[in-house]
Amino acid sequence: MKKHIALFYLIVASLLTYICYLPSLDGSFLFDDFVNIVQNKSLKMETFNAENLVSAAYSGDSGPLKRPISYASFAINILFTEYDTYPFKLVNLIIHILNGLLVFYLVQALFKTPYFPVKTKSQNFSAFFITTIWLLHPINITNVVYIVQRMNSLSSFFVLVGLNIYVYARLHGFNRTKLYLALSGILISTLLALFSKENGIIVIALIILIERFAFRFEHAPQFLSRLADKLLTPLSLLIVIVMMSLLASQLDWLNNNYAYRDFSLTERLLSEARALFYYIYLFINPASTDFSIYHDDFVISRSLLTPITTLLSVTALFAIAIYCQRQENRSSLFSFLVLWFLTCHIIESTFLPLELIFEHRNYLASIGLILGVLGLFEWLNERYKLKPYLLLTSVIIVIASFSYIRILPYQDKFSLAITDVDAHPNSERANYELGRIYMRFFELERDQLMFEQAQYYFDRSTQSYEASGSGYFGNLFLFSIAGKTITSSEIDPLLERLENKTIRASTYNFLQGLTLCVLQKKCTVPSEYMDAIYRTALKNSNSIPKNKAKLHTLYADFLLNIEKNLIESEQQLLKALKFAPQDPFFTLKLAVLYLSNDRLEEAAEYLNRSKKADVHLQYQKEIEEAMSVISKKTAMEEVSNG
Repeated sequence: MKKHIALFYLIVASLLTYICYLPSLDGSFLFDDFVNIVQNKSLKMETFNAENLVSAAYSGDSGPLKRPISYASFAINILFTEYDTYPFKLVNLIIHILNGLLVFYLVQALFKTPYFPVKTKSQNFSAFFITTIWLLHPINITNVVYIVQRMNSLSSFFVLVGLNIYVYARLHGFNRTKLYLALSGILISTLLALFSKENGIIVIALIILIERFAFRFEHAPQFLSRLADKLLTPLSLLIVIVMMSLLASQLDWLNNNYAYRDFSLTERLLSEARALFYYIYLFINPASTDFSIYHDDFVISRSLLTPITTLLSVTALFAIAIYCQRQENRSSLFSFLVLWFLTCHIIESTFLPLELIFEHRNYLASIGLILGVLGLFEWLNERYKLKPYLLLTSVIIVIASFSYIRILPYQDKFSLAITDVDAHPNSERANYELGRIYMRFFELERDQLMFEQAQYYFDRSTQSYEASGSGYFGNLFLFSIAGKTITSSEIDPLLERLENKTIRASTYNFLQGLTLCVLQKKCTVPSEYMDAIYRTALKNSNSIPKNKAKLHTLYADFLLNIEKNLIESEQQLLKALKFAPQDPFFTLKLAVLYLSNDRLEEAAEYLNRSKKADVHLQYQKEIEEAMSVISKKTAMEEVSNG
C-alpha cells in the first residue's frame, strides 16, 4: 500500500512540474546557449559515429574537463531535432523530473536512517512535499528553461544517483560484494557527474555529511572499520597534498582568469558572502521579482565596509559557524541544512574566478533549505497541534503559482526581456538583450520608434554597473542596419572602454560578430575604425592568453579578407600561436592560410602540429580535408614537373 501511495505522489509531483513548465518549452535559446550550442558547429554531426561523437563531446570550452557528457547530449539533440528548442527544453525538463524522483527516494531513505535530524510521521507525504517544492521553486527554473544549464542538472542527476546508492547500501548492510558494488556505483556516478560539470565532485563531501548526521559512522562492518583505521589518516593527508598541489599548479590559471574579471580574489570572496544570503532571500521569497538569468548588476564588495552588508554577511557566517559547532547535538537539523547548503556552494561560490551570481547554483543547495522548512512545520505541529497536511499543501500551491507566473515570460523572448529589465534595471545584459530585440523589430518593420527604443536600451547598457561595452557594439550593428554613417562619436567611447577596462570573453564574442558582419558587408564600419578597435583591444593587458590569441586570429581574418594584407595577417596568426602554442585551432588557422597560398610544406608542418594537439578530435574533419588538398596539390605539382 505504501508503495502505491509513493507512486501516486511521484505522479502528482511530475504532472504538476510538467504543467508548470509547459509554457516555456517553446521558448528560444538564451544568453550562453548561443556560444555553447548554436554557434558551436562541432555539435552538428553529419553522421552518428564514435569519432564524431567524441569530437562533439569535447567541442566546448566551459570548464577544465570540457564537460563532454553534457556536450554529447546537445549533439544528440541536434542530430535528431536540429536546433528546435522544444526538444532541447523537453529533455531538460525530463532530467529535472528524474532528479525530483531521485530527491524523493533519497529523502525517503534518509527518514529511515537512525539519526537523521528530521523526524516525520508521514514519510511519503513529507518526501512528496520536499520533492514538489524543489521541482517547482522559482530558484530552480533556469535549470530547465536555460538550455545550457543541462550541464548543471545532468551533473546533479549523477550526484543524486551516487547519494542514493550510498544511503541504500548503508541501510541494507554491507558485505564485501555489496560494498564493492556500492563503491563502484558511487565512483562511476561521481565520474559521470564530474564530466557533466566539475562541481559534481561535491558528491564525496555530501556523502560524508550524510554519514555524519544520519549514521554517525555506526553499524559499519568490522573489516570496513579496520580499513578506515589504517587508511583514513594517510588518505586524508594524500587528499590535502593533492589539492594543495593542484591549487599551486593552477595559480597562473587563477591569476589569468581574474585578470579579465572586474573583481579580485578577495573581492569575490567578500561578495560571495553576500551572495549566499541573497540566495536565501530568493528562496524564502518566491514572489520576488529579482528572479532572472541576469544578475550582472550585483554590486561587488570592494571591502568589508563597501557595501556595509558585506561586514554583516561575513559576521553572520562566522556566527552561524560558531553556533553550529557549539550547538551541534541540540540543533542538528540547523547544522545539517547549513552544512548542506554551504557544501553545495563550495565549488562555485568560493575562490574560483567565476561570475558572482547565478540562480542555478542553488539546484542541490535548495534541498537543505526545504528540509529546514519541513523541520519547522514538524516543530509547529508538535507544539501547536496544527494540521501539517493542509499547511504543506498550501505551501505547494503557493510555490506552484509563483513559479507558473515566473515561467510564463519564457515562452516569448520579448516578454522575457522586458521582465528582466524590470527586475534588473541596472543589468547591462538585460538592457542589451531588450535593445537587440528592438533592433530586430526595426530591421523587419523599419519603424523609427523601434530604432529609438533599440538605441535607448543600448545606451542604458553602456551606463550599467560595470558595463563591458556591449551597448557600443549594439549601436554599431543598429547604425549599419539603418544605413547611418558611423562616425568617431560612435567609435571613441568604445575605444576608451577597450583601452581602460577589462577585456572580457563577451568582448571577444561581440568583436567576432562585428567582424563577420563587416566581412558579409552587412555592417558599414569603416576599415580604419575596425583597425583602431583591434589595435586598442590588443594593447589592453587585461586579457587571458587564450582570449588574446583569439583577438589576434580575428584581426588576422580582418586583415586578410578586408585589407587583403597577407603578410600582416600571417604575423597576427604567429602572435596568436605564442599565446596558445598547444591549441590545435590556432595551428590549423595558420596551416589553412599557408595552404590557400600554396605554401604546402609549411601548411603540412602546421597541420601535423594541429593533428598532434587535437587529442579530442575536435578538428579532425578540417585537418583531414586540408591534408587531402595538400596531397592533391602535391600530386599535381609532381605531374607538372615530371
